[in-house]
Amino acid sequence: MFWLILSILFVVVVQNVQTTDCTVAQLNELKTCYLTYLKPYGFDVIPTYNKYDSAQDKYRIHGWNGELYICNAGQQLIKCATDKLIDTCVTVDGFKYISGLTYGSSQEYVNDYLQMKYRCLGNGFKGTAY
Repeated sequence: MFWLILSILFVVVVQNVQTTDCTVAQLNELKTCYLTYLKPYGFDVIPTYNKYDSAQDKYRIHGWNGELYICNAGQQLIKCATDKLIDTCVTVDGFKYISGLTYGSSQEYVNDYLQMKYRCLGNGFKGTAY
């Protein structure tokens, strides 16, 4: 139930976020971050969100260790985006630009990124079972 409420919250937030002004160079850097992040999942391009989510399911079936893997990979993506000062480029329009995906799929990726920031870097996930 918690994840459902959190997902709905992020959908509402993302729908109300205006497009930030990012340069083409910044968006290309963001695309590079995502391609590096997606490579271990078996992708050379940014797939539809459903394909990406299915690839993550292959790790989730391993329980806690799978979540650790997903968070470790997610932390690298977030670090790439924040180190390059392009974290604000993770918007629906920015993602549509770098991926060529639909609005809906792009929105799901942005939701995933924001949830990952909370879950893997914030107070949501501590890496322990207790």
